[in-house]
Amino acid sequence: KPFNTADFVNLCRKKGEMIVIAEDHYPEGGIGEMLCMELKDFNFNIKCLAVEKMPHSGKPEILMNYYGIDSKAIVKTVIEMLEE
Repeated sequence: KPFNTADFVNLCRKKGEMIVIAEDHYPEGGIGEMLCMELKDFNFNIKCLAVEKMPHSGKPEILMNYYGIDSKAIVKTVIEMLEE
């Protein structure tokens, strides 16, 4: 904080106007929610990956895969966005 919306918008416009956000908690109150609110008027293609299931304990790599927020999920999301 504070978030520089203008600089972020300029960066996104230069890099393809697609944003993938992966966060290791619920989507509510996270950076994905904040970015979606800040960027709602800019027509960016934004996908947010977050924990949507009941949280559990375990090894980080196993949990990130289980919740769909690991590198494989990010790559899959990017590919899907590029194919849209």
